[in-house]
Amino acid sequence: MKTLRVGILLACLINGAALVRPVLAVDESHLTLEDVIFDAKYVGQFLGPKTILQLKPGDQTQVLEALAKSGLGEKTKFMQLPPQLTPAKPKFETPPRLPDVHKWQNKESDAAFLIYVSAEGKVESLYCYSHHDKIFARAVARSILKWRFDPASYNGSPLPVLYQHTASFRSIMGPRFRDPAEDNNNMGSPANTPMPQSAT
Repeated sequence: MKTLRVGILLACLINGAALVRPVLAVDESHLTLEDVIFDAKYVGQFLGPKTILQLKPGDQTQVLEALAKSGLGEKTKFMQLPPQLTPAKPKFETPPRLPDVHKWQNKESDAAFLIYVSAEGKVESLYCYSHHDKIFARAVARSILKWRFDPASYNGSPLPVLYQHTASFRSIMGPRFRDPAEDNNNMGSPANTPMPQSAT
């Protein structure tokens, strides 16, 4: 009986997702990436009456608090990915391209996103619900928009999901790797370039 209920719910999700096709109003055609990624309403345009959440294992408090503050729960009913479903999985990830000035600074940055992944495995929209640095968050968002996924599925039928992703940047080149006398001319070597890290 439980399997039947899950099957009916998923069938509604599949059919409902086909009906949700958001269109930006004419006066919103000049929006920038920053306008969109920090405002949950643009992800909300893609959500149907019910939405599957694919969250990372561990403490989910921050995500649930972000969803409560975003107002998305007024538009849709969230359900966590049932065990019967095959989860969405990135198959093509573009790393973020950070501005040069950002790369060489001794910084640590994090940005957390909810990504709407369609039944075709495309990133349709995303919402940055937490970040320490807007420059880093924008760079990560640009890269995520190019990602492709193997979509979530149930018995071979693909389903859209709201997928959680956190990206972290940890500089491996602290001040001790630089010669203070050459700080104006020597910015380090490629071997010491800070690398973005992805928390998958």
